[in-house]
Amino acid sequence: MSPKAFIMIETEAGKANKVVTALKEVEGVTTADLVTGPYDIIAVVEEQRLDEIGNIVTGKIQVIPSVSRIVTCLALPEGMVRGRQSQREGQKQAERKVFKKRRPI
Repeated sequence: MSPKAFIMIETEAGKANKVVTALKEVEGVTTADLVTGPYDIIAVVEEQRLDEIGNIVTGKIQVIPSVSRIVTCLALPEGMVRGRQSQREGQKQAERKVFKKRRPI
């Protein structure tokens, strides 16, 4: 799975359509959609390496005129999420062992 990021974008009032048009011209941006809620646009960026996503966000998206604020959320590969859950379970098991050892007899 290639690294992927969801970019939430706030724009200056009345400029969201122009920003979406500019985003669709950026290589690496796979989708750019107008949305309702606290953000005006959500774009998806996919590249082969994480640093390439960073370069697109800082060098090509942040500099688009009328972009006032962005929030970048990286998508985690499925295996990474399972790894975190397994790590938490291991931590819980270790805590149970310590607790059992501390019990008075």
